[in-house]
Amino acid sequence: MQWDVDPAGSAQKAQKHPLDDTITEASIVSEIVDLGQEARRVLHGTRQAFEQSNAQAARTIWQEDDVVDVRYHLVRHDIMTMLTDIHAIPALQQDSRVMQ
Repeated sequence: MQWDVDPAGSAQKAQKHPLDDTITEASIVSEIVDLGQEARRVLHGTRQAFEQSNAQAARTIWQEDDVVDVRYHLVRHDIMTMLTDIHAIPALQQDSRVMQ
């Protein structure tokens, strides 16, 4: 009965460092890769909990899904910030929710 959950490490990875305020295409790609890895880890843990009928593991993974949500919102925010800063999409200047 083994499943990979690292609540402390995952939560730390989802946190942005205050000094890392430069948004580049490379940083966004890196964030998207991290998001994918986190989603894959949660999916893997979900599958294992289901296969093992492990309710405690399922509850833990359910809580870990919040990390994926936080990471998604950080990536989305950075993409919108970059697009707004470079004036790539004039509609974003009028309505920042246009791409939702």
